[in-house]
Amino acid sequence: MENVKVIKTLIREALEDKKYKALINLEYSSEYGIEEMLDQLRAVCGVTIINSEETSKISELKNRVLLKIKFYLAGDSLNEHLSKMISKALTLDGVFSFRVRKVKRDIKK
Repeated sequence: MENVKVIKTLIREALEDKKYKALINLEYSSEYGIEEMLDQLRAVCGVTIINSEETSKISELKNRVLLKIKFYLAGDSLNEHLSKMISKALTLDGVFSFRVRKVKRDIKK
């Protein structure tokens, strides 16, 4: 049992410096609910946690929401990872815009 704890600690330490958080502006079709959009983003973008602020209606067809996301950097540089995340998000049905406002390392205090 002690070995399992040691392994878990080593994995946590290895991933700690690859954990990031970001603010994202998402514009999406009003045909989709916010929870549906968040589930799709989790599935394709390697995002582990998404919290959303209140959704605002831009027009009859479009909504906007500020997302607070957390993700782990997997092998790529941060810029490459963000480019892939943006590209994948823009391929989702109903996504009009996926803009990264701010990114920083998620450091535990």
